[in-house]
Amino acid sequence: MYECPEGWKFNGNDSAVCLYGEWTSEDAFCQEILPTMCPFQSLSFSGVQLTFRATYPGSHVNSIQNCSEESSNAYQPLAMRFCDEDGWEEPVLTSCYTPEDAADVVERIANTTVTEENVDEVASDLALVTTQTEDLDVSEVEDVAESLRNIANVNSSSPEVTESVVGTVNNLMEVHERSLEQTVVSSSVIVSLEQQISNVQKNPNNFTDVQHNVGVQAVKLDPDITKAVTFINLPPSNTTGRDALNADLAEENTRLYNDEQEVRTDNSTTSIYVPSMILELALEVDPTITHVPISFFIYKDSRLFQTSQASSTSAPEKDRSKNRQEIASQVIAATLEVANVVIKDLPPENSIVTRFTIAPPLGQNEVVKEEKCVFWSVSEEGNGGTWSAEGCTLTKDKNQTVCTCNHLTSFAVLVGIGSDLPEALSIITVVGSSLSISGLILCISSLSLIGGLRTKQASQIHLNLCLCLLAFYVVFLVGDFVIDKPRHCNNIATTIHYLCLTTVAWMSVEALHMYLLFVKFKTPKLFQLKLKYFVSVSAVSVYGLCLIPVLSVLFLSSQEVDGYCFLPSGQGLLFGLILEVLVMVLFNLVVFILLLRNIVFRPIMSSNAKEYKKKEMFSRLQQFVVFWFLLGMSWIFGFLAMIPNRESVVFEYLFCLFTSLQGFILFIFICLKNPEVVNRFKKTRAYLSEWSNEKNKSSSKTRRTGESNSTQRAAQSSEL
Repeated sequence: MYECPEGWKFNGNDSAVCLYGEWTSEDAFCQEILPTMCPFQSLSFSGVQLTFRATYPGSHVNSIQNCSEESSNAYQPLAMRFCDEDGWEEPVLTSCYTPEDAADVVERIANTTVTEENVDEVASDLALVTTQTEDLDVSEVEDVAESLRNIANVNSSSPEVTESVVGTVNNLMEVHERSLEQTVVSSSVIVSLEQQISNVQKNPNNFTDVQHNVGVQAVKLDPDITKAVTFINLPPSNTTGRDALNADLAEENTRLYNDEQEVRTDNSTTSIYVPSMILELALEVDPTITHVPISFFIYKDSRLFQTSQASSTSAPEKDRSKNRQEIASQVIAATLEVANVVIKDLPPENSIVTRFTIAPPLGQNEVVKEEKCVFWSVSEEGNGGTWSAEGCTLTKDKNQTVCTCNHLTSFAVLVGIGSDLPEALSIITVVGSSLSISGLILCISSLSLIGGLRTKQASQIHLNLCLCLLAFYVVFLVGDFVIDKPRHCNNIATTIHYLCLTTVAWMSVEALHMYLLFVKFKTPKLFQLKLKYFVSVSAVSVYGLCLIPVLSVLFLSSQEVDGYCFLPSGQGLLFGLILEVLVMVLFNLVVFILLLRNIVFRPIMSSNAKEYKKKEMFSRLQQFVVFWFLLGMSWIFGFLAMIPNRESVVFEYLFCLFTSLQGFILFIFICLKNPEVVNRFKKTRAYLSEWSNEKNKSSSKTRRTGESNSTQRAAQSSEL
């Protein structure tokens, strides 16, 4: 019996028989199994035209195209691609330009006059250079938008130009959303894309280009065969929810069905149904056309749809000031490419039907308060637009949101996201924070204005602690009003991060000061002599060192709004805040143990001369323990409140209670339990009382004098 080694295949019969002295199947042999080659292929990747020669699996192949001679890496292969056993992998583009050179090229292209002769080259260069920058700033985004407008205005029907335009739009959708929020031209990118697709519809052939972030399918429908059409985008296999919406678009996941009835799929991320009436309207306007051109667009997210102003119909009607607005779906669109045909006011039986799978970005303790079907209404200038719900109704079908609209444009689902926490928590926070802010203002005023306290190092430490805590409360309350504005909310989160660290750090300074004053040095005079600039050095250290983790998180971590203006959970929270707080907690614990040891085991309280030191030590130690207990409990309950999937909100109540009352408790211990402050309050009250009495007496005397003068004048008048 014949066998072949691994990697070879057998040809002929696998056994031989000896017949009449000769073996049968003498022609049997082993043939080497050659791997299936990755074929020669030309494609558009991110708008860049690439060509790769055929190769065997396990090989890396460079593209035929090279970086231009004007680029930073002239004549280097434009891309590299790996061939594995399953076929081609995605190309990896070469960095032809440095970021600085790429910015210059973007500006040069924007200033280039685009004509029919150079439109292909300009579009290709623009697509390439937008893949070469790590991120575009606002001015560069505006330059790219201007270049796309110039290219579309040439009215070129070239598929290659159109692929470059689609690729450039795809590359723009990789730009950080913050850069797009700061410019109003991002909406013009959509207009330019739709205009270029109208240009390519002049060709007799259909056009399809699906990139990671945007996909286009421009088709020509035969009205004799096609009565209606459904365009569907499916998620990658084995993905659901937010993962499905975040997955890259792919051509193999888009479907176009020619059926008079809407084609429905339960697992689609989005779909749009165009009824037969749309084709009939096109034929009524232009009976000579044999095929009706319709273009479909799908956007992975809504980052290019930046609103130029607040739409009166886009915000949920209830709790509008408290709910943040988010597009919770992909964006899908369809356009009829027939001149002088306006699709609006369609009857209910011939409405445009879109279906969406939504996955709102919910933070801790957040729920969807309201959903709206919205369409993109472009401004007259074409540089901006708003989301509007006019002409659209919403229904639910299993796990999908169904939108029925009487017009054609870009569609999505807008949700209003709000907190599901009880209103009592907000009341506790506001009332407690107001008490604390009032108490801290009185503390700061007392420590600043009372001369006997102002010069003491302990008072100066308390003053800085109160200032940090007061700033924390004010910024914390402001954060509730900007939670729907990611940029401002991130700034609030960064500020709260810094104030949290400085507040805890000043508690550590207080602990160190008590240790040096009561343990290390025997008398306050010796302490003042040795560490005269203790508070100044501490202030520089606290406010300077706390910037290090804050700036590290700001520049190295991605801060996104997660339902509240605070650090998102992850490494930024762990290494930027929790680790530092734990270190300072351990330091304070060690100092507390040393102080207790000093009190219990050393006879430092024996003489009357040390009675004042005894009282001061116990007073400050009491303040330290109570406030550190409040601060520690706030942190503990705060982190427990972040545990997901809890049915009880008891930790939220405790966190709000302990956090909001910290400033008020600090006022009680620093001011109301301080004899010097109380005496000054009494003197001030007595002075104000005496001043008020004097003023009343003066007013009474003036009134009596006036009455006497009036009586005298009256008597004189009667005598006359």
